[in-house]
Amino acid sequence: MVALFFGTGNQTPQVASAVIARVFLDPDLRLFDYCPHRLLNSVPDMFAFPVLQHVFTTIAARSPYQLHCGRRLMRVERGPQGVTATDAQGVK
Repeated sequence: MVALFFGTGNQTPQVASAVIARVFLDPDLRLFDYCPHRLLNSVPDMFAFPVLQHVFTTIAARSPYQLHCGRRLMRVERGPQGVTATDAQGVK
Protein backbone atom coordinates (compact mmCIF):
# COMPACT_ATOMS: atom_id res chain seq x y z
CA MET A 1 0.00 0.00 0.00
CA VAL A 2 2.90 2.34 0.60
CA ALA A 3 3.96 1.98 -3.04
CA LEU A 4 0.41 2.83 -4.10
CA PHE A 5 -0.04 5.85 -1.81
CA PHE A 6 3.41 7.35 -2.29
CA GLY A 7 4.38 6.05 -5.73
CA THR A 8 7.63 4.65 -4.35
CA GLY A 9 7.76 1.44 -6.39
CA ASN A 10 10.85 -0.63 -5.59
CA GLN A 11 12.02 1.95 -3.05
CA THR A 12 9.14 1.26 -0.65
CA PRO A 13 11.44 -0.28 2.01
CA GLN A 14 13.26 3.08 2.17
CA VAL A 15 10.13 5.02 3.26
CA ALA A 16 10.40 5.88 6.95
CA SER A 17 7.69 4.48 9.20
CA ALA A 18 7.35 7.95 10.75
CA VAL A 19 6.15 9.30 7.40
CA ILE A 20 3.62 6.50 7.06
CA ALA A 21 2.41 7.07 10.63
CA ARG A 22 1.86 10.79 9.98
CA VAL A 23 -0.27 10.06 6.93
CA PHE A 24 -2.67 8.09 9.12
CA LEU A 25 -2.27 9.42 12.67
CA ASP A 26 -1.30 13.12 12.65
CA PRO A 27 -4.50 15.16 13.20
CA ASP A 28 -3.24 18.03 11.00
CA LEU A 29 -1.43 16.15 8.24
CA ARG A 30 -3.29 12.87 7.89
CA LEU A 31 -4.65 12.01 4.47
CA PHE A 32 -6.85 9.13 5.63
CA ASP A 33 -8.74 8.19 8.78
CA TYR A 34 -6.94 5.22 10.33
CA CYS A 35 -8.89 2.11 11.34
CA PRO A 36 -7.02 -0.49 13.44
CA HIS A 37 -9.13 -3.28 11.95
CA ARG A 38 -9.28 -2.33 8.25
CA LEU A 39 -6.53 0.32 7.90
CA LEU A 40 -8.91 2.63 6.02
CA ASN A 41 -12.27 3.03 7.73
CA SER A 42 -13.99 4.80 4.86
CA VAL A 43 -13.49 5.64 1.23
CA PRO A 44 -11.33 8.77 1.12
CA ASP A 45 -12.28 11.72 -1.06
CA MET A 46 -10.55 11.58 -4.43
CA PHE A 47 -8.96 14.95 -5.05
CA ALA A 48 -5.96 14.22 -7.27
CA PHE A 49 -7.47 11.93 -9.90
CA PRO A 50 -10.83 11.62 -11.61
CA VAL A 51 -13.20 8.83 -10.60
CA LEU A 52 -11.55 5.71 -12.04
CA GLN A 53 -14.86 4.21 -13.14
CA HIS A 54 -15.31 7.20 -15.47
CA VAL A 55 -11.76 6.82 -16.79
CA PHE A 56 -12.17 3.11 -17.54
CA THR A 57 -15.65 3.60 -18.99
CA THR A 58 -14.28 6.21 -21.39
CA ILE A 59 -11.37 3.98 -22.40
CA ALA A 60 -13.71 1.03 -23.00
CA ALA A 61 -16.12 3.14 -25.07
CA ARG A 62 -13.32 4.40 -27.33
CA SER A 63 -11.63 1.03 -27.71
CA PRO A 64 -12.26 -1.18 -30.75
CA TYR A 65 -12.06 -4.22 -28.47
CA GLN A 66 -14.73 -6.00 -26.44
CA LEU A 67 -14.46 -5.54 -22.69
CA HIS A 68 -16.18 -8.01 -20.36
CA CYS A 69 -16.32 -7.58 -16.59
CA GLY A 70 -17.26 -10.15 -13.98
CA ARG A 71 -16.09 -13.12 -16.04
CA ARG A 72 -13.42 -15.52 -14.82
CA LEU A 73 -10.49 -15.69 -17.24
CA MET A 74 -9.26 -19.23 -17.91
CA ARG A 75 -6.84 -18.88 -20.84
CA VAL A 76 -4.99 -16.21 -22.80
CA GLU A 77 -3.61 -17.09 -26.22
CA ARG A 78 -1.21 -14.90 -28.17
CA GLY A 79 -0.82 -15.44 -31.88
CA PRO A 80 -0.07 -13.64 -35.14
CA GLN A 81 -3.65 -12.33 -35.29
CA GLY A 82 -3.55 -10.88 -31.76
CA VAL A 83 -4.59 -11.95 -28.27
CA THR A 84 -7.61 -14.13 -27.49
CA ALA A 85 -9.00 -14.58 -23.99
CA THR A 86 -11.29 -17.48 -23.04
CA ASP A 87 -13.56 -17.42 -20.00
CA ALA A 88 -14.60 -20.28 -17.68
CA GLN A 89 -17.54 -21.19 -19.97
CA GLY A 90 -15.27 -21.42 -23.01
CA VAL A 91 -16.51 -18.14 -24.53
CA LYS A 92 -13.82 -16.20 -26.41
